[in-house]
Amino acid sequence: MSLRKPITYTLFIVSGIISCSKTPKINDEFRDAVISKMNLHQDTLQVFNQFLDHLDSKNKAFGDYYIKTHQDIQDSCDKVLAAKYEPEHFVYNEHTPEDFEYLHKITAQSHNEYYKKLDIDTSKIYMIEWVTNSSPDIKKYLNQKYGLQLFIPEDYPQDAVK
Repeated sequence: MSLRKPITYTLFIVSGIISCSKTPKINDEFRDAVISKMNLHQDTLQVFNQFLDHLDSKNKAFGDYYIKTHQDIQDSCDKVLAAKYEPEHFVYNEHTPEDFEYLHKITAQSHNEYYKKLDIDTSKIYMIEWVTNSSPDIKKYLNQKYGLQLFIPEDYPQDAVK
């Protein structure tokens, strides 16, 4: 009977330690490998981390979010526009301003529906986009982790304007 109390007490302490340990989040690797090493202004870093926290709460990796918003949605909207033409002529067709306006409209609608689905505060999305598009480190991470082929101008100094 006297041995039962120390064992129960020890199990209680161990379970408390385990439950207090940090639970890994889906974007931890991205934070540790990229974001933590970037020299972002404190406000920008805070917005980016809040965005990643929100994606974590939705169990959505930043790379999956990027692919959905920059490839999947765009590709599906391109297919909608292509359906208006004969398939063999779509690639070669000179698009009218109305085509571009329609494509922009359906793409924006699709993005807004996706943001709504994930309950994303769109007031900060432009900052997230700016950081992502201007960071070679983020692009390299996405290229390596997700097999993307994002253009990184810093990798082609010979193409730089002189």
